[in-house]
Amino acid sequence: MLDSNPAHCQFNNDVFPDPASSAFDPGSLPSDLTVDELLKSRHIMYKIFSPSNPNKEGLDRRNLAELLPSASEPKLVGPGRKAPYISVVGHDAETFAQKDRIG
Repeated sequence: MLDSNPAHCQFNNDVFPDPASSAFDPGSLPSDLTVDELLKSRHIMYKIFSPSNPNKEGLDRRNLAELLPSASEPKLVGPGRKAPYISVVGHDAETFAQKDRIG
């Protein structure tokens, strides 16, 4: 099973700006977002998406960086060093329901 979280990204560090950084500009935040809310969001994203934390699906992401070393080049190795069989599964129930109606 392939997890959709990129191995090269720590969501709380790479996606959301770090208020503790000397390069952080509070003026860069949207007007309806406070620094406290940003810190809470970073914490929540870390708890959910950090490769070092377990997830609800039971997938272990600790070796994700080894399995998927680059977001732009996801060379996956299957059994016997052959290309793996991949099935794409989506989480967006509405989109998949619409596709089922069409097909």
